[in-house]
Amino acid sequence: TERNIEAVRRRCVFTTHTPVPAGHDRFSGEQAYRILGTERAGMLEHFGCFHDGLLNMTYVALRFSRFVNGVAMQHGKVSRQMFPEYTIDAITNGVHAGTWTAPSVQAIFDRHLPRWRQDNVTLRYAIEMRHARWFGWITDLSARDPYYVLPVMMGLSMYLVSKMTPMTSTDPQQQMMMKIMPVTMAGIFMISPISSGLAVYILTSSMVGIGQQWYLNRTHPVPASAKIIRAKKS
Repeated sequence: TERNIEAVRRRCVFTTHTPVPAGHDRFSGEQAYRILGTERAGMLEHFGCFHDGLLNMTYVALRFSRFVNGVAMQHGKVSRQMFPEYTIDAITNGVHAGTWTAPSVQAIFDRHLPRWRQDNVTLRYAIEMRHARWFGWITDLSARDPYYVLPVMMGLSMYLVSKMTPMTSTDPQQQMMMKIMPVTMAGIFMISPISSGLAVYILTSSMVGIGQQWYLNRTHPVPASAKIIRAKKS
């Protein structure tokens, strides 16, 4: 019944990914009735899920979802042309920049792209920030740190995070890898022309990790037996 359909629709959303007909799964009516049975297949056909004699899984999702979206604005437009009888919105793939951008990078965006928090499209022009000054000796975030301060601080913070984090593996090779990784990363940043902006990002992430792990260690301390095992293995 329509009441049952609405109950299902309230619980479902659908993201359509394929803007070409060949990418939408379709099954013959014979298959649908043989596998699903007369009652279920008949119901789907009654509610408009069959097109050109085929059970179209995209139409099933469209019919039984309260919200439908494409994965980009252009994709949403193409999908609306393919399925004009349904309302299809568009959501651009990505992350919520205001949440996941490091505070230091947020400060740079605030200085050079003041509207980025209200309109993420502004970040398309971030390339214009190349050679932007940060503070102190960092006069170009696209160039490497001339004094290697950031790579050293980054390596130390990464090492501290690894020391504060309880080992879940007893594999000596994996434990050694965790110890070597901070040194390796710092060395790569010193030798290669990697931007200091990336070092700022990793350093900020590591500092947040240190604070988070400190809090977890205080509120959820590792049992004494686990500490003994870790000490023996190291």
